[in-house]
Amino acid sequence: MDRTYNIFTLSSILQTRERTLKWICDIELIPRERYCSKHKRKMNLAESKLSCATCMPITYSFAVNFTFEQTMRESSIIEGQKISRETVADRFSFCREVCMVGRQIRSVGEIVEIDECKIGRRKYERERVVEGSWILGIIHRGYAHKYRLEICPDNKRDENTLIELIKKHVAAGTEMHTDCWKGYINLENHGYVYKTVNHSEEFVNHDTGTHTENIESSWRWMRRFLSRGGVCKSNLADHLCEFLWRRRVKKLNVYYRL
Repeated sequence: MDRTYNIFTLSSILQTRERTLKWICDIELIPRERYCSKHKRKMNLAESKLSCATCMPITYSFAVNFTFEQTMRESSIIEGQKISRETVADRFSFCREVCMVGRQIRSVGEIVEIDECKIGRRKYERERVVEGSWILGIIHRGYAHKYRLEICPDNKRDENTLIELIKKHVAAGTEMHTDCWKGYINLENHGYVYKTVNHSEEFVNHDTGTHTENIESSWRWMRRFLSRGGVCKSNLADHLCEFLWRRRVKKLNVYYRL
């Protein structure tokens, strides 16, 4: 069973170098033996210039979704130590890179809902004109952890772009539920079972039961997450990976999982 951590237990663990090293060896964050430079295995802290007593509280703060201000305050475990905003930003960026590792899935024989969403802001306060990035969402119905987001290359959502992104995550033979966007019309030619719902007429296809309600509702949570501190286009991918990671581990001991 995973141990539960909070800022107080970390403070106790990180008081001395000896206790810190024993702990990070116990949780297998670093090896107990030193490897030669030729065969040394790359570890999470190997290239960090921060001490463990600084790294671990910041990583914990990221895992429990602290703001920058909360992190700067709560991570100063060592008396007299002050954590800068730049240090927090750099460590948070590293944590998002960790969230990106090993997240590809492939599924056969399941129902997958697909939709696109544009992330950005309204232009000149107009109702419908939005400047931003197109995101493709893929959700495997009934499996909350099987949820993927992809930024559309060159901000296109044409047939070639969408099909390539779908193939990256979903194996042929899967049943696909989408709206009637023209970019999906040839999915059957690529080995998928293709069913649609016309949102201009109904939310659920009464003949086939086809709907995209799960992926549609997920956009609200994604927008809320991205709006917390403002996200620029250059690091949108990192923040989307963080959102996916938090969704996947929301019922787990998130610090231990990171």
